[in-house]
Amino acid sequence: EGGRNLSALINNTLEIAKIQSGSTELNITKVNLKELLNQAKIFWNKWAGARSIKLGLEISPDFPDEIDGDAEKIKQLLFSFLSNALKFTPDGGEVIVEAKRISGGEVKIAVLDNGSGIKKEEQEKLFSPFMRLDNTKPGAGLELFLSKRIVKLWNGNIGVVSPPEGKVKGSRFYFTLYARGVE
Repeated sequence: EGGRNLSALINNTLEIAKIQSGSTELNITKVNLKELLNQAKIFWNKWAGARSIKLGLEISPDFPDEIDGDAEKIKQLLFSFLSNALKFTPDGGEVIVEAKRISGGEVKIAVLDNGSGIKKEEQEKLFSPFMRLDNTKPGAGLELFLSKRIVKLWNGNIGVVSPPEGKVKGSRFYFTLYARGVE
């Protein structure tokens, strides 16, 4: 566990340094976004199932099958959001990945959990480097900071709503991407 955490810390720090120096670029190719979302669900389903967490995937009918995007960066964003959602969701809880088309070429991907939620004053700090709200959970507090930097490369948005609309607890982390090639 400690070795994995150290490796993740080093990799995240190196990635942040590359982004801040301007040497990270998006590797734009055709990405089957629906397939990528399904693969993420399959990957995390075993971990969720071990804790009796229901992992759902809701894709709106008008969500594009394929976009021009960076598959590795999208996977990195999904990994970060799902990892955090599952980490903070109680056993027997629920995590849902939502994917929808916003307008024009913009898509929104969100991960909704039913954990305890995040206080309003803490939400603004979440995307800062080394920010950790719960020191009992593993991680260095770089994943959301790195996610914000990646989304900025796309000129997209990233954020959290806690509690989500119509809920009394939990969080919805989301990011938007301008999906080149989608009108």
